[in-house]
This record gives sequence, structure tokens and C-alpha cells, in this order.
Amino acid sequence: MKFFGGIDHVTRSDTGRIDFSYRIVAVKNGRELDRIVLRSFAWGFEEVRNNGSLGLRNVDDVITLSVPCVDGCGCTTGDVVVFWSGDRFHHAADLMGTPDGEYSESVTFLYPSDMQGEADAVVRVTSTYEEAEQQEGEDEVIAPMLTRILRREHLRWDGKALVPNGKVMEERRYVVVEEE
Repeated sequence: MKFFGGIDHVTRSDTGRIDFSYRIVAVKNGRELDRIVLRSFAWGFEEVRNNGSLGLRNVDDVITLSVPCVDGCGCTTGDVVVFWSGDRFHHAADLMGTPDGEYSESVTFLYPSDMQGEADAVVRVTSTYEEAEQQEGEDEVIAPMLTRILRREHLRWDGKALVPNGKVMEERRYVVVEEE
């Protein structure tokens, strides 16, 4: 089995944004088995990587397409995730984030082969925040607060999509007080 990838098409939308799409083709014994075209959620793709099964029993290959951060803080970055399973490509997820200091957000996966991974599960780890409005006390101004929210959702691959595996989502909140 061989996977080939490259640019499928680039189009300019009426908003001035450039839409960048990538094609991956699976070939075995000189015959094309499947192909998938994936649109970048930001500005193109950087690295395309075949990570193997990452410990998933019913997935042959996990292919990630890294979406670069362009323009620094506030840009969208992350990975497009494709599973090769049952001789077909499956667009499993778009893991998007924003690097922006204390206001950063991210979505990542933990796979069974990862140190913190769980057998037969893909754990979606989301880091986001809520910003509390600054409140004035009677005599003093209370420092602004930011609540960092970490969620862990437990998923399983049903052969076509990632679905909840029945384990309760975990959520942790941390309050960060900004010093002035």
C-alpha cells in the first residue's frame, strides 16, 4: 500500500480568502483504491504524515495534515486528521486551535499508543477559556479573571466516524487572576 498526496486545487473566494485543498490517493499493486480531497481550514498545509495505527485496533493508518499558523497570534492552526480503515479514507476530524498567549485555544487527540492514551479510545483534549468581565468593588477594582477550561472527551472509532464511547466527559476549570 502506498499513499500519495499533493495539491488538488487552490481557489480564491469572493471574500479574498484563498481556499487550499489537498488530495491523498491510496494505491496498491498499481491500482487506485481510494482518494480523498481535504480543504484546509486556514492557509494551506505544511507536513503530511502517516503515523501508523497509533494503537487503534480498527484503523490501519492515521494520516495528519498540519495546518500552519500564518500571521502570528490569533491565527488558526492545527491538524486535519484522516483515518485509513477498511480500504477507505475517512476524514476523522479537524483539530483547530489559536495561539494567542493566555487567550489561546487548542484541540488535540490522545491515541492509545500515547503515554497518556487509553486502550481502544481516542481522547479529544480541548483547552479553551472564559473571560470574566471586570467588576468594580466599592473601594477597589477587582483584577480581571480568566478561567481556563480543559475537557477530555472519550471517543471510539466505529469504522466510519468517531463517536462517544460512553465514558463521561471530564472537565477541569482553573481560575487565573491577571496581575496589573
